[in-house]
Amino acid sequence: SSEASRRAEEGLPARGVLIANFNQLYKLDGDTFAIWLQVLKKVGGAVLWLRSEKGDGERSLQRAAEKAGIDPGRIVFARWAATSDEHVRRSALASLSLDTPLYTSMTTACDILWAGVPLVSLPGKKMVSRYLLCDQTCILVNPTRVD
Repeated sequence: SSEASRRAEEGLPARGVLIANFNQLYKLDGDTFAIWLQVLKKVGGAVLWLRSEKGDGERSLQRAAEKAGIDPGRIVFARWAATSDEHVRRSALASLSLDTPLYTSMTTACDILWAGVPLVSLPGKKMVSRYLLCDQTCILVNPTRVD
């Protein structure tokens, strides 16, 4: 199927920049979300595609977007994927993935990179904000396979 129809299946617009982050919402702090909202303001038609988590988190993010002058419809929450393979396949629809700097991704980053999506991450000084850097350094520095 075409990319437009695959996007429609995921509740996404047919075209435009699709910025993804599939980390659990507790990793997303207010300052980082405010920066992401600024990106949405500057990139017309861009959509932020986040992991779905039932409860107050989704509504809180949509309210924050609306307060910042962003249409809450530009924040789309991904449906639950039945398998990891399905998640990686649909992740490939994203134009770019942004990592959360206070608590960086691990498996989520591997999935998005495996899908071929560029990932922007800002490692901090604490270990939990450097996981991705550690993972990627190990992969790049030691490409040998250990059985």
